[in-house]
Amino acid sequence: MRARTRLREFVTALVTICIVSVAVVGTGPTGAVAGISIDTLFWLRDMAFGPRRPAAVSPVAVVLIDEATYAAYADRPKDFWSPWFGVVINALSRAGARVIGFDIILPMSIGPLIRGYDADFWSALQQAGRTGHLVMIRGQSGSTVIQPAREQLFFLGNGNVRSDAVQEDADGVVRRQPLTLPPVTPPPDSEPGFAAELARRAGWTPRDGTLLLNFDGGRPFETWSLADLVACAKSDNGDFFVRHFRNRVVLIGTGLQFEDRLLTSSRFINPVERLTGERCTPPTSSDQTNFKRDTMPGVFIHATAVDNLLRDEGLTGLPPFGRALVVVAAAGLGSVLGLWAGLLWGGASLVGLLAGLTGGATLLFRQNIATPLLETLLAVSVSYLLVLGCRLAITEHGRKRIRQMFGFYLAPSVVAQLEMLEELPERGGVRRRLTCFFSDIAGFTTLTEAADPMELAPALNAYFDGVCAAVEAEGGIVIEFLGDGVQAMFGAPADQPDHAARAIAAARAINAFTERFRHVGAARDMGFGHTRIGVHTGDALVGNIGASRRLKYAALGDVVNATSRLEGLNKYFGTRICISEETAQASGDTDLRWIGDFLVKGKSQAIRVYEVLPRGSGSQDWLARYRRAHHLLAIGDASVADLLTRLSAGRPEDEVIKYWLGRARSGKLGTTIQMTDK
Repeated sequence: MRARTRLREFVTALVTICIVSVAVVGTGPTGAVAGISIDTLFWLRDMAFGPRRPAAVSPVAVVLIDEATYAAYADRPKDFWSPWFGVVINALSRAGARVIGFDIILPMSIGPLIRGYDADFWSALQQAGRTGHLVMIRGQSGSTVIQPAREQLFFLGNGNVRSDAVQEDADGVVRRQPLTLPPVTPPPDSEPGFAAELARRAGWTPRDGTLLLNFDGGRPFETWSLADLVACAKSDNGDFFVRHFRNRVVLIGTGLQFEDRLLTSSRFINPVERLTGERCTPPTSSDQTNFKRDTMPGVFIHATAVDNLLRDEGLTGLPPFGRALVVVAAAGLGSVLGLWAGLLWGGASLVGLLAGLTGGATLLFRQNIATPLLETLLAVSVSYLLVLGCRLAITEHGRKRIRQMFGFYLAPSVVAQLEMLEELPERGGVRRRLTCFFSDIAGFTTLTEAADPMELAPALNAYFDGVCAAVEAEGGIVIEFLGDGVQAMFGAPADQPDHAARAIAAARAINAFTERFRHVGAARDMGFGHTRIGVHTGDALVGNIGASRRLKYAALGDVVNATSRLEGLNKYFGTRICISEETAQASGDTDLRWIGDFLVKGKSQAIRVYEVLPRGSGSQDWLARYRRAHHLLAIGDASVADLLTRLSAGRPEDEVIKYWLGRARSGKLGTTIQMTDK
């Protein structure tokens, strides 16, 4: 049974690995599970190690239209802010910014409406565009393109405008940016996106592909308020701009609470948003920009992309094959745990494995390697639970069969042991060393002739209850009721190294029970006889024996026949319990009396038979004298008759002594007896 059970469990594990792996890998690298996995890794890394480096060392800086800027220019729409944008762009250019990214689309120019209004802005665009130090963004979604105003394009030059490459995964979260996009007006076949173009102009070597964004919970770049820098530029504080923006990529964008914000992988680690750069002018009450959201301004996404490219710190994900291999291995680990580990040990091991996998993935993520963490944890957990559930179901099915097969004739403790061993006897049986037990009731045939069956049946059932209880109390199994007889065995189906001692203990208990039972109630009235018991130890074939449609758990072998012969010897010697020498030696019992060596019917070799005596009899004087007499019988000493005569006088009810005395007086010495009917 166990081999077949293990095979079923193994097949279940293989099927589970395949199903779980396909289900998890099938979500794809841009699916919700893979996305949440990356988001979780950001949180784990941030919790374990904190921000990776100070913002001051970043090659990127951000100028924000923050709440203070809006408060300062609240009387004018954003399209009228072009003069202030021009002031800041000129100041940044003069300070030596490597490149400026203008992440604001102004689709309308005010200059044609109010002559000279945009002159400073257009001049700043022209100067920065001519030197390649300014890139403006345009919106592009499929065939829809949102361009800056045509006057701005004229002064800046079309070569200094790039498309917004921010893209969302299937769950609406930004985690990656394509480095190139189809151009608005081909050729060429492709061109860098906005962030990639800024990085290229700052020294990054262009390439195709997609950047897996590596966000930082502590913001990897410094931020300034546009209003503060406008005031700073108007005060001719050029040193401030040089000190903070020289040789940096500077992005100008929106940093408001409810405008141009997107959900990103940093949603679990976004810090409180506040300006981190040194102020140029004294702060006002409206300069406090302290709020925390799970979304991020679009300009921060571009800044992160530029920072990743210039530092070469974009995340590296596993290729599809590697990702699939990791998930399959994880499913295999979970299946092995579910297949071989116990419930408590397996659960503890699962927790430890999940913790180890999480820790390893976090350490790799610190090195900018993104592994499929959640996919791995899901594969391990689901595989473990599925295999464990199937295993428990298979085991419970086997245990149910064991309970059905043995529940009515095995002690609950033995059934529980078989359930733990998951051993279900096979048809045909297995060879096993065991102790066999037979009993019957003395004079039962005569009793049935005189007793009323309606009274006898309840009494016999009560008797069987007592016999079965004694057998089961010692871990034995009642195999069959043969009229008034009971066949039982010890040492099967559950393994019991002390099966011989258990059988003798059960025989003593049954003898004591019968003596009580037969002297009370209906058993006393109908003259219930004592119990005769035979016990023998040997090898037998044990298992389900019978036809394919009708099986019976039984033992086959000479040990069964010999036990029946031993039980029958009791009526010749007036004894209650006869056991073989094999049982005596295996049990280690010393409260025994050697009766003799008997050649029973059907046996070519004599069986040495012992009588089981009450506990404590082994040290009594009469037994020592009996053993002396038996020795004299064995060596053929005729003086044994005198010793047996004295023993019989002291124990006139002892049928064994009477038997040997009768033989000695007739001149028959020796201890071997040929039985003709047993």
